[in-house]
Amino acid sequence: MATEMATSGNTELSSLRDLSRVLRRERDTLGLFLERVADAGADLQHCADLLRSLAGVELHRAITAREATIELGLGPDATLRELAASAPTPWPVVLGSHRGALVALVSAVDQVRAPGVIDLRDAAGATFQLPRSLVDFLA
Repeated sequence: MATEMATSGNTELSSLRDLSRVLRRERDTLGLFLERVADAGADLQHCADLLRSLAGVELHRAITAREATIELGLGPDATLRELAASAPTPWPVVLGSHRGALVALVSAVDQVRAPGVIDLRDAAGATFQLPRSLVDFLA
């Protein structure tokens, strides 16, 4: 797999390797959430907790992506698509793969969160939202 090849290879752009690892954690968290929701006996509170934990991973992603934008000479608000386009081989393929998977997962999470499908609310009754920074980063 391209992700494994790039993360194990030597590169001077260590921030891209770190970013790839964080993106994998985001993918895993979102994937686990979707698996739990698909399970008929899923504990919805656990599902909501998984999505809330995504906020911590997203903060780590934002910091790591910022480091990568500095190494690549991009602006601070560069998207994952822009990072991939500016990165040396093999990173465009690796980052593009992460982007494609995350876009699909975010779309699937949005579908499950649609009214009438699943109700994830915090203690104050607010409906859970995916981190805006993740959505913007995937644009």
